[in-house]
Parts: sequence; structure tokens; C-alpha cells
Amino acid sequence: MTGSAQVPTVLVVDDEAFVRLYMARVLEDQGYAVLEAENGPAALSMLDAGGTGSVQLVITDVRMPGMSGKDLAARLAERPSSPPVLFVSGSHTDVPGPLLKKPFLPDDLTAVARNLLHL
Repeated sequence: MTGSAQVPTVLVVDDEAFVRLYMARVLEDQGYAVLEAENGPAALSMLDAGGTGSVQLVITDVRMPGMSGKDLAARLAERPSSPPVLFVSGSHTDVPGPLLKKPFLPDDLTAVARNLLHL
């Protein structure tokens, strides 16, 4: 793979299937490769299987059962070459990184993703 031709891979983590599917479709329509996980442990398993370097951006809901998005981000930060994390939430604003408030428009999501991926 060449660096310029590589399609960025985004991991979308949200316990609400409809929201996860919405974000995945918006990003796929913009040409991103998208992986989906329904919770933090599933996201970590997916990253363990493919290596943290295979994902260039993680988009996670803040509030999820079992492992919050903040907990997921903290676990990712312990890994070498961890990807940036974008938090999405309808109510939480106290997050350790960029936040996109729900509900959001497709253009809002893609603009923030491009910025975090430095595209």
C-alpha cells in the first residue's frame, strides 16, 4: 500500500445500532473504510485482531453499557501508536478530546473526521 493511495479506516463504536449504522454509512459515502463495534470490549477485540495501526480514527459514543467511550479512549491511549478518538454524545461534554454533539449532520461528521485525519 502506498501512503497517498491508502483509504483511511475508521472504527465506529456505539451501542445504538441505528446511530452506528448512520455514522458508518456517512463515512462510507465519503470513501472511508469503516469498521463497526457495538461496545468498547468489541472494539478492543477488533483492534487486537487487526492491530491498532490498521485504524486511523476511532469514533465512539461517550455513554455505553459496560465500558464508556472515555474508558475505551483511556485503554487505547495505553497502546503504541493509538489512533485519535472522536467522542459523540447527546448529553456529555466532559470528554478528554474532540466532541461532536448529537444530533449532528453528515457534513459535521465528515468535517471533523477529515480534520482529525489531517486530510
